[in-house]
Amino acid sequence: MRKLLQADQLKEAGDKAHTLKGSAANISANELAMAALELEKSCKSDLKEDAEIALEKTTEKLTLLCEDVALLEKDFN
Repeated sequence: MRKLLQADQLKEAGDKAHTLKGSAANISANELAMAALELEKSCKSDLKEDAEIALEKTTEKLTLLCEDVALLEKDFN
């Protein structure tokens, strides 16, 4: 998504954020879903600076989710 934002392709980035939001909601990753929603709204409102900030927050939430999943994997192995 970062490349899309850098290329001023906010609509495409917003579409990807929408997909991420839905996927996160499906697995009850609510903080990630909310961050992706913020990113989606910023992109669809053509607010590039806000979208860049929202992308950082979304990336942080996604990283935390990945870390949590890795911990769960260790518990099951």
